[in-house]
Amino acid sequence: MPKTAEELLAKARRHIDRLTPRQALEAMNAGAVLVDTRTETDRRNEG
Repeated sequence: MPKTAEELLAKARRHIDRLTPRQALEAMNAGAVLVDTRTETDRRNEG
């Protein structure tokens, strides 16, 4: 039976590490590359 898009997204999201702002800064200072996947509109509106 095919999975719904919601089920596929939920499965994929389980493999994504979500960081707090402090954790993100520490990770970047240690050499990590941060990828912002928000839309251009969201980045412009939210910073």
